[in-house]
Amino acid sequence: IGEGGSVEYPLEGEEVIDIWEQAAINIAKDGGKVVVLGSTDSGKTSFSTLLSNIALELNLKPSIIDADVGQCDLAPPGFVALKFMKNKVIWLREIRGDIIRFIGYTTPSISTAMSRIISAIVELIDVAKINGSDLIIINTDGWFGDISSIEYKTTLIKAVKPKSIIALGTETCDILNNIFKGYSYKIYCLPKPKMIRFRDREDRKELRKLNYSMYFKEARRICMEINNIILLGSCLFAGIPASNGILQNISKELGVEVIMASSYNDLT
Repeated sequence: IGEGGSVEYPLEGEEVIDIWEQAAINIAKDGGKVVVLGSTDSGKTSFSTLLSNIALELNLKPSIIDADVGQCDLAPPGFVALKFMKNKVIWLREIRGDIIRFIGYTTPSISTAMSRIISAIVELIDVAKINGSDLIIINTDGWFGDISSIEYKTTLIKAVKPKSIIALGTETCDILNNIFKGYSYKIYCLPKPKMIRFRDREDRKELRKLNYSMYFKEARRICMEINNIILLGSCLFAGIPASNGILQNISKELGVEVIMASSYNDLT
């Protein structure tokens, strides 16, 4: 379990697995799309994993979309990933996403990141449906509580149109019940685990570093024709191509050879 890890028996009232398991059975039987929400370290990934495992026991075809760009388990940080779940797992970091989408941010708190994440989620939901997934679990990040985060999660839910919403923690539950009063979404208010090891900023930074190293330790160099590359969301490949004269001037200023540049109304 790693350095600093330990195993302890829970005290009376500390274990939430029985409540989680019954809810997961009902949610899995309903099928459709499920959005898992909660604050940082509230158990979102653990519940998503449990729900997928129970769906497999019920002979369903679950898939998980990991939309936590800061602490993504199925892809490097800065990505949204889709995994078609074939087997039970204890920890999502045991596996890798089947399809990933580059977001370019490790936090959703930037407006550009919000739109890219929601767009990626909607796209991957369609991919999951096409591939026969009858339970699609969307695991979100832990940014929740301030106005901007609530508006972001509200927009995400309206774009996804889930059958079920998992609210981990009393505060999360109260907010969602107030916002979606009168909507057809089934909101499951579930308790957070009582014993949680909270990660500070340095812990999260270290986890991101480990995640990057895991994905790039077997990296290999691939040569591609630059004219054949389409990179959505990049100003480099989407603007008006710079002339050879401009490229030469930029190269001279920078002291390195510049092979491509694009210009826009507000920048080059």
